[in-house]
Amino acid sequence: AHQISTPLSSLMGWIELLREKPDAETDNEFAEALEFIENDIDRLKQIASRYGQMGKKPKLEKCMINSVILDSVHYFCGRPGFLSDDMNLETDLKSEYLIDLNTVLFSWVIENLLKNSIAALKETRGGIIRISTRDVQEGSGLVEVEIADNGNGIPFADQKRIFKSGFSTRRGGWGLGLTLSRRIVEQYHNGSLRLKASSPGKGTTFIIILPAISEDA
Repeated sequence: AHQISTPLSSLMGWIELLREKPDAETDNEFAEALEFIENDIDRLKQIASRYGQMGKKPKLEKCMINSVILDSVHYFCGRPGFLSDDMNLETDLKSEYLIDLNTVLFSWVIENLLKNSIAALKETRGGIIRISTRDVQEGSGLVEVEIADNGNGIPFADQKRIFKSGFSTRRGGWGLGLTLSRRIVEQYHNGSLRLKASSPGKGTTFIIILPAISEDA
């Protein structure tokens, strides 16, 4: 983590120097590019910090889950090249519960699932990714997060293996994304992550279930 955070801090210094250029304030595209770079460096710092604490129980804080999801959505929508012009990312966020979350780790889970959906939509015209939240039922104390797409789906023969470490449906993939996502949700947040449905040529839906904070807490 130290080997990563040190050069990242140096990069932040270079960004500040670039901001001092005479035309930095008047060139909107240049200023926007610097902001994107700075946001990415901040995220890398958070990841480096998390890796430096591997093996320790992550710190959780009370959060509105919708806000955490929207931050990830805005990050993706604001990044050039992440979503093609033929893709739409929709949200339907109805949960009103507070959740105990480690926002860095949970955001990583959401972003990993979004990346999978984006990859599945590369050959789909009119691709749609829909993220929704809802309170499972009154009194259950559970919140459901659903991420669905209308992409190429997961082959039936692979569906039982997608959470196994080392398995990937993408060439060059390490097969760690879904494995780590499930671990983060289950071990650190006392929730569950599962494949709800997937059909080749029709799309895929993943479901995350998380316990809400008791009103008496």
